[in-house]
Amino acid sequence: MKLIKKIFSNIHRYILWALLSALIWAFVFSIITDADRKKKVTVFFNTPSVEEYLFEEALDEDLPEGIRMVKVHGHEYTAFDSSVLNEIDIFILAEKDITENLERFSPITGFEGYKLLEADGVVYGVCVYDPSSGIACADEFVDYASPGGTEQIYYLCFLKDSPHIGEMNGSGDSAAVFVAKRILGMN
Repeated sequence: MKLIKKIFSNIHRYILWALLSALIWAFVFSIITDADRKKKVTVFFNTPSVEEYLFEEALDEDLPEGIRMVKVHGHEYTAFDSSVLNEIDIFILAEKDITENLERFSPITGFEGYKLLEADGVVYGVCVYDPSSGIACADEFVDYASPGGTEQIYYLCFLKDSPHIGEMNGSGDSAAVFVAKRILGMN
């Protein structure tokens, strides 16, 4: 009986220890399974929701040489002005978010035939969702429609400092362009 009382009197410590242990192991696991920025392409969706893990699995097939993984993050990953977003290669954003932050994004070339977002005669985005024209790329993984809100048009754009956009900024490879074209092909 004393042993049971002792266990119950310290149960809060056991629960705290178990939670702390789970957090530490989750952190260690994320470090072990994550890849260096040069070996992964990261996609950020500022949409109402995205099936991150299912989308990653679909995009991880047949990656370009030297790329180990594609990482997908939804809007809850971070606030838009966070420094973490300087590590993102591809953004899926509403038109307003792009036009208000043009200095972050690279001018785009090589996407002729798509609906494009231009500012001052320069292309900055490729349309991935426009309900009025029926464009809905990767809609099996992404929910673009705001619940009870107005429909927005979403565009794909690239971080200007991405190491994966090839001749758009003179970087080493064009893996992000490859991944972007896969996203655009998911209709």
